[in-house]
Amino acid sequence: MNNQSDWRPAGIIPDFDQLAAKANKLPHRTLHQARDKALTLVMLSTAVRVGEAAALNWDDWDRATDTATVVTLKQKGRPRRRIVPLTLPGTVDALLSYEAKLTTKKGTLPTAMFPTIRSKSARRLRTRAMYDIIQQTLGIHPHVTRHSRTYHLVESGMRLDEVQQITGHANLGNLSGYLHASTASVLAKVVKADRRR
Repeated sequence: MNNQSDWRPAGIIPDFDQLAAKANKLPHRTLHQARDKALTLVMLSTAVRVGEAAALNWDDWDRATDTATVVTLKQKGRPRRRIVPLTLPGTVDALLSYEAKLTTKKGTLPTAMFPTIRSKSARRLRTRAMYDIIQQTLGIHPHVTRHSRTYHLVESGMRLDEVQQITGHANLGNLSGYLHASTASVLAKVVKADRRR
């Protein structure tokens, strides 16, 4: 561990604030750069899986509330919907910049939020391409963005059932790995409790 108050597994889960700062510094002059920055910030803000990001449509974005509706196909083909925040600073601005560039390039806005750019068709960007983009922009596996955001939400004091609503984990037990506490923080709470006596 990096220090006694940092309970994230050392070297495994990068600090969320550092990832967000890095994503916000990404260039966005070209359409490709704007798409890569928007995708990176959307994945960080929402904790979506790569397949969920690939399935996002522009209509899924509720601009009034800065949220997106994510649809996940579960067992037996029943879709499961959840509302995720696009509130990480810079995310909405990146989406607006990307949207303007994409509309200029394609003539009209395609249905898919992240379509292929070089092709005249409006095919969705493949998940493999998204993996490559996150690897290039942040230097990490895309699923690490999900872990980092989940740790960030837990560290900020959100209840597990609230985190579950955002991340789409099937059950609360899947989130138990995020409930580590450092020895220092536990001891500090015991000392604080004993001083109340």
